[in-house]
Amino acid sequence: MRSVRRLVRLLIFPVVLVALAARISFVALFLSGPDRAMHRARGQAGACRILTRILGVRVQALDGPADHGVRLVVSNHLGGLDGFALASSMPLAFVAKVEMASWPVMGWVCRSVGVIFVDRGRRTAAGRMVEEVRERMRAGVPVLVFPEGTVGDGSELLPFRTGAFEAAVGAEDVEILPLFLTASRVDDRIGRAAHQAIVWHRGETMTAHLWRLLGCRRIDLELRFGRPIPSSGHDRTTLLEASRVEVERLGAGIPGSG
Repeated sequence: MRSVRRLVRLLIFPVVLVALAARISFVALFLSGPDRAMHRARGQAGACRILTRILGVRVQALDGPADHGVRLVVSNHLGGLDGFALASSMPLAFVAKVEMASWPVMGWVCRSVGVIFVDRGRRTAAGRMVEEVRERMRAGVPVLVFPEGTVGDGSELLPFRTGAFEAAVGAEDVEILPLFLTASRVDDRIGRAAHQAIVWHRGETMTAHLWRLLGCRRIDLELRFGRPIPSSGHDRTTLLEASRVEVERLGAGIPGSG
């Protein structure tokens, strides 16, 4: 049964993904500036709600903030489901590593929905990323970053990188919104077993990680919203530290999350 489930999802998911991205990209051709940015974010949210259903993923958002304000959203990073789950919960733009832009199919999909790429190895590229993030926030689109920069084993947060926080420095109307994502149930597994079931484990290839997730019958994810952190008057290091403390608080008491 698990093999059949994987096969069906492998057949359906990419077709739907490309079709939805193409629709978003086509309409975006007739828009410009803030309207294009918001269209992409809203289109992405609708698409991800469809895609998560195909994958058997259900996301429960707890204590979400009011739907207003200019936000830089920061979240822990567990694995391949994170982006789809978070985007299904709210319109937003992603910041992702530049390598994704060259991935077959997914690179085009990412560009279609307005992903902001960053090359962490080049200082000038990082500066362009900061300006793009600010531009999206000025258009009313929240921007999501995974400040750990990569996935860990889910047991504890990895060190946060400061780069994306620069986009919020000096802005009077920007707030940092911390999030924590975990699994409450994966098939018959709960607690630590569920949390670990969705983590991209060290030494595991991307293919093996995604293959494992495709075999799950149902994945219940829980999204916890933290207290918004005003950026006014703070430097990026202070914002990083305050965000990390809040993300850790959100994850406290969740088995397997440290």
